[in-house]
Amino acid sequence: MANRERRIGALVVLFGGAMLGGCGNTFDSRSQMEWFDLAGLVDLDEHTVDAAWSQRGDGYVFSAGKPRAYISLPYDLAGSYELLTRLTIERSKETVRLLLPVADRYIQFDIKGDTGNTAAETATMMLSGLTPERLTWSDDKIAIGEEYRYHFDIHVREPKCRIRIMVNDCLLYSWLGNLSDVNDGIRPERLRQSWIELETAYYTTAYFAELAAMLK
Repeated sequence: MANRERRIGALVVLFGGAMLGGCGNTFDSRSQMEWFDLAGLVDLDEHTVDAAWSQRGDGYVFSAGKPRAYISLPYDLAGSYELLTRLTIERSKETVRLLLPVADRYIQFDIKGDTGNTAAETATMMLSGLTPERLTWSDDKIAIGEEYRYHFDIHVREPKCRIRIMVNDCLLYSWLGNLSDVNDGIRPERLRQSWIELETAYYTTAYFAELAAMLK
């Protein structure tokens, strides 16, 4: 699958075709540095709001007990880091959202079902929090019920930062710009600065087979 390139101001985005498969644009530092599990750090009383977070096999099922549900992953990621997750969206009326720290700011990665009901067979990936304000493409699709491997690479060297997102070893987004171009208004007041937050809603279920981070 060939990558295409779109330029919007200082933004450079590389993205591929529908229903992402494997491709050769890989980056993986696991053999060089230490990864640590984030899912096992969650305390249901301290780090969840109206969320169901239950272990199934080696992973965790995430769903909502009320219209919105949140889980904070209690680990400080204030500098450069990578996040790796193997994620299956099992049903998706609403979004599964990851809020990812970029220094003292945040970006927002959403995976939302395409039909607005639990019968959705596909979902669309969206990224917001950068300049331009919202990034979305109609061909950034995944299949409901299939596992995908997401790899987020956040590199901060003020005043610059670089953000790369890969899905199944395909380079989906690549952004290089000023830290000031990252939205400083996304982080909710309830969330401790430099923590990752997961968010979902009613009739949406996600299975995290792996959820690990690495400081760089």
